[in-house]
Amino acid sequence: VAMLAGRLRTMDTALADSVFLDVTGRTAKRLLDLAGEEDEFSLPITQEELAGMVGASRERVNKAIASFIRLGWIEQIDRTYRITNREQLTIRAR
Repeated sequence: VAMLAGRLRTMDTALADSVFLDVTGRTAKRLLDLAGEEDEFSLPITQEELAGMVGASRERVNKAIASFIRLGWIEQIDRTYRITNREQLTIRAR
């Protein structure tokens, strides 16, 4: 029952995000989720899989990530990301 309740909560959150957040906001939120408390993390999935999690095309997710880099909120080297402005990324994820 607890596992089922957890899955239902996750689905509710994902549905709310898809309704109330745009692709850039959903990408920011997912990157923060994947990073956890760490500022530097390796993306354990492909960008295609990340796009599937966000509910958008790979191209749109790439554009969102590129905008975060341009704004100085994250840095990227291959599949390793470093959050340089967690506050702004968090604001964008709301």
